Amino acid sequence: MRAALAALSLQPESAEDGFTVTVPSWRKDLGREVDLIEEVARHLGYARVPERRPNRISPRAGRAEPPLDERARDVLAQAGFHEMFSYAMVLEEDDAAAAGSEPPDALRLQNPMSEAQGVLRRSLLPGLLRAADQNLRRGVRDVRLFEVGHVFAPAGDGITETSRAGFVWSGAAEPRHWSRKATDVGFAAAAGLVDAVLAASRPGAHASRRPAALPGLHPGQTAEWVDGSGEVVARAGLVHPDLAARLDLPAPVLFGEIELGRLARTSPLPIRGGSVPRLPAVSRDLALVLPAEHSWAEIGALLRAVPAPAEADFEVVDRYAGPPLPEDRISLTVRVILQPFERSLTEAQIEGFRRDLIETLQARMGVALRA
Repeated sequence: MRAALAALSLQPESAEDGFTVTVPSWRKDLGREVDLIEEVARHLGYARVPERRPNRISPRAGRAEPPLDERARDVLAQAGFHEMFSYAMVLEEDDAAAAGSEPPDALRLQNPMSEAQGVLRRSLLPGLLRAADQNLRRGVRDVRLFEVGHVFAPAGDGITETSRAGFVWSGAAEPRHWSRKATDVGFAAAAGLVDAVLAASRPGAHASRRPAALPGLHPGQTAEWVDGSGEVVARAGLVHPDLAARLDLPAPVLFGEIELGRLARTSPLPIRGGSVPRLPAVSRDLALVLPAEHSWAEIGALLRAVPAPAEADFEVVDRYAGPPLPEDRISLTVRVILQPFERSLTEAQIEGFRRDLIETLQARMGVALRA
């Protein structure tokens, strides 16, 4: 080490616990002990630095789990979205289009930097939409952007500042590839992304989705998510045609927003382990024809209320609307999965549970089996 320091013109002198050096005036990059350590390693060769592995991994200091904003960032980044940052000060017209005229009113700045930054935003939509518009106009066919930031509203004599995660999505529903035909993104994909963020933010918590009419979003393709206490925790939908026409958007854009501040106020559910089943699961498909106004949340809740001979799960594998079905009807294929743990199920048990499900749906929702 002495030879390396001397070769670097650092004039090493022995000290009680190492060396003292004199840094030349032209080495502005050497200001800390770690800088000298790196210089020695670089001069002698990194391969000569011995490798030492810790005997055990110490628990991470600080938070026991990552904060909600980091979880939201992880999910959105893994889905192929790019993080962006925008000003919290927006044009008043953009804020009104995104948040509506309902109270609380927007906070107006006394000395804005420009007319385009006159109020504090009440939604992440204005900044995200402007960024999507700029990308689309410059030839970017597929836009996936997200932002994690704060929105503001008056509260008495003060201001409330809430954290949210928002995204805009336009173009292809999945990355383009020569092996498949590209399909444009639709509301179902945006809603699924919101579900993924909510699931990562509060694992095990249940938030029901319902149709909604929200400012800035298309009334026929918009939904909001509410938790058990009735608070809205997320919203998503297609940008309203009027707003798209005002901005002259060259392509349809979907928007989603998750209330991270409200989710942070709820206590996380405990993570519970379960035994690994030794028996194979059994599945049956139900081909149903039902009124179009019924949501999957209603249907799923009704199915889960039927007593099952084993642990049961339900998932939608197909949905169809169109001829030859009437306009007010849809076809839904629901997969019923039964997972026994103690003993195998008999065919009579499986068929009996299937019959109970169908009878419950017929009695409560007017559901018919598809021919």
